[in-house]
Amino acid sequence: MAVGLDSFAVTFLAKELKDLLTGCAIGSISLKNDKVLILFLEGRSPLNLVFMAEPTLPLLCASRSLGRGEALPHPPRLEEPLRYCVVTDVCQIELDRIVMLTLESAPGSILRLYFELVPPFPNMLLTDGRDVVLEPLFKAGTRTRRRVLDRGDTYSPPPPPGKVHPADVTPEVLDTLDWRHDPEVVSKQITGVSPFLSRELAARARRRGSLYEVFRLMLEDYRKAVVSPCVFEAGHTISKAPPHRGLAWFRPTMDEVRAVDPRATFNEEVGEGQRKGNRRPG
Repeated sequence: MAVGLDSFAVTFLAKELKDLLTGCAIGSISLKNDKVLILFLEGRSPLNLVFMAEPTLPLLCASRSLGRGEALPHPPRLEEPLRYCVVTDVCQIELDRIVMLTLESAPGSILRLYFELVPPFPNMLLTDGRDVVLEPLFKAGTRTRRRVLDRGDTYSPPPPPGKVHPADVTPEVLDTLDWRHDPEVVSKQITGVSPFLSRELAARARRRGSLYEVFRLMLEDYRKAVVSPCVFEAGHTISKAPPHRGLAWFRPTMDEVRAVDPRATFNEEVGEGQRKGNRRPG
């Protein structure tokens, strides 16, 4: 899949994972192909949290499809502190592609796992209850995006890109953008807006005549949790490399999109891609 989850979709994915993971305990951890981290969870039924650290399309999902028969290497520096920890919360960090798991390692003792689904340097970092970094999954990924994080440092998300937050968007902000000639321009100016979502906004604005109005309506749907997970086939202007597939939290309407197929949940679709063995949804 070439079109992945934007920041708005991560909000809904985090909510789905919270429902699935809360109360589960970590039994063991495996690292497959240096890019797929698997947390085997014990709870109401066996469950696996899969972090696909693909540089171009990092993803996170809960899956019941992975068996434990295959012998996979395990990172002892992570397994020792995480084994038997219970998931107490799952949330998104602000409007970023970061999902945080809060874990109880002992009564009153808290750990946190930060999954950074941010290309091209996805990472997972383990911190204590004060957010002091105990262990990064990938050391190389910590020295990127103008920040340095190592053991003993206080965790902080990647620096914001200097864009306008969606809550602060005004007609004046959007009216200055040349979206008719550059359909991806909104993604360059507004936090959380992906190039694909920017193209969708431009397509709707052409029909409605007002970029601000279509953005306001989509933001209203997001705030009301009006979500319609869909997979689709993308044209070459959107998806320049195969497979030409995508996953969105809304129903795409632009001409470059075909075969739009509604799905029940984000997690279900991401997990389906993982089961097919290509580490990508669709």
